[in-house]
Amino acid sequence: MHLALFIDLELPALAALYAACTWGIGSHLFRRVLADPDPARRPSAASACMIKNLTACLAFVGVWLIVGGAVPGSSSLAWLAWSGLLGFAIGDALFFGAVARCGVQVTGVVAQLNVPTAALLSWMLLGEELNTQEIASMALVLGGATLVILDEPNADGQTIGKKRHGVYLALLCAICGGAGNMLGHGGMEGVEVVPGTVIRLGAGVIGAFLLAMIFDAGSLLGRRGGGETKELVRPFHHPEMMKRLLFATLIASVINLLPFNYALRELRGGISAVLFATTPLFTLPLGPLFGERHGWRAVAGTLLGFLGVAGILSAS
Repeated sequence: MHLALFIDLELPALAALYAACTWGIGSHLFRRVLADPDPARRPSAASACMIKNLTACLAFVGVWLIVGGAVPGSSSLAWLAWSGLLGFAIGDALFFGAVARCGVQVTGVVAQLNVPTAALLSWMLLGEELNTQEIASMALVLGGATLVILDEPNADGQTIGKKRHGVYLALLCAICGGAGNMLGHGGMEGVEVVPGTVIRLGAGVIGAFLLAMIFDAGSLLGRRGGGETKELVRPFHHPEMMKRLLFATLIASVINLLPFNYALRELRGGISAVLFATTPLFTLPLGPLFGERHGWRAVAGTLLGFLGVAGILSAS
């Protein structure tokens, strides 16, 4: 009885926390690659994202061939594909772009805004009521994000501008990530974890190339030259950079995604959202090991943001 209860409740929750932790470690590793001082070999955020998704997809295709598993039905395929496009092709590229500009901690806390954003959209579009606890919790998330953003008051104008740009990307990442997780939760219902993971990753890879080609086509019609598709494959020309990207991918995706998708399938959407939102709690103590420095604002803001996320979900 107790073992069954542990498997039903505790194991998916632990899987979600493990996914949050490994994503945080991987984010730090990716940031170091994206901050490489040599612009000739430094990958773009979209390129790093594509390498991550492609490598993980190939790894899980191998796992699928070994362990087997049914191909998801057509309705689940559509949900999983859209989830992969929004979450992996767009959301992760925005995340990496934000990380390169404002750091892992700021990006992680700002990305928590996906939870109050979803609640506000439900209120505006679906007519769902907001109670006092939800409104107060939203204020906590917003206040926490603001504290973390203001953690470097002595930065020069160029650094502040770069950080502001990163915050904008993190906000867009929060919107895409929230939508991707919602679609992923719906698509993973009744689907085996490995096939579902492969479909989401594959959609992320295909989506990255489709978006690059769209941008290239738009550039050709305008005054600027293209090059987005060429930029995606730049790391393949730099073996040392590929090694660093593959190691970051191992941590952030290969050993991360099966627990992530397992938790996404087994837990209610609200519970999985709050557990995935614990990433900043893991990245905060890890930051100094990767060269990030945090003041009291970052610590207080991270805790406030997480408490706000928990408050929103406990009230819903």
